[in-house]
Amino acid sequence: MDKFEVKLDQAARAAWMSYVGGMTQDEIASQLGVSRPGVQRLLALARQEGLVKVHIDHPISHCMALGSTLRDHFGLTYCEVVPADNHAADSAASYLAVAAAERIAQLVERSEPLTLSLGTGRSVRAAVEALSRVERPQHRFVSLVGNVARDGSANRYDAVMVMADKTGGERFLLPAPVVAESLAEKEAMLAQRLFKAIADVARESEAAFIGIGRIDRQATLFQDHFISESELDELLGLKAVGSCLAGR
Repeated sequence: MDKFEVKLDQAARAAWMSYVGGMTQDEIASQLGVSRPGVQRLLALARQEGLVKVHIDHPISHCMALGSTLRDHFGLTYCEVVPADNHAADSAASYLAVAAAERIAQLVERSEPLTLSLGTGRSVRAAVEALSRVERPQHRFVSLVGNVARDGSANRYDAVMVMADKTGGERFLLPAPVVAESLAEKEAMLAQRLFKAIADVARESEAAFIGIGRIDRQATLFQDHFISESELDELLGLKAVGSCLAGR
């Protein structure tokens, strides 16, 4: 047995004592007759040579593996996958809200002035509602989606007002319907001075949080009368699978 094999054998012993036996590095040093730094080197060697394999028996480990795969495949900077309970229909939504709230909080809790833009929908609203209150009057929050339905009713999933109330920050609401009646109406709104002013604020946003909505008869876009049944049928006929910022 050469010197490296002897060292590897010792590394395996140190790894077993640490990860299986739960011994401290001082205890391992005493058992193996080496120094504490020597134990650290042995444990590093065990990891380097693949002697230590970690298995985490929890659903979150599968989520982290999937998130890493998605991040690498699509070249993403950040991707987090949340677990869901098959026996609880709303569990994914609640997990998603908490994860998104933590991500938003990293920005909102800063003391430097921040401009943040928000979409609409159940997930975005739930994420903002999951945030803790923090006094940040220097921040600005701007909506990326109109807040009125065609019948004049308000968008109940708008998150900008909730965010501003929780922080004391400034709020900028888009003075427009969620979905324009026609292309001509859209162009007319884009030309309005107030609309342009809100758009200028949105362009200064450091980050935007948006949701992706479903397209079917349970979709918020349809149930809250933002689009008609004929428009929904047209979208389904075109094989639409979701909406982003109300299809903007």
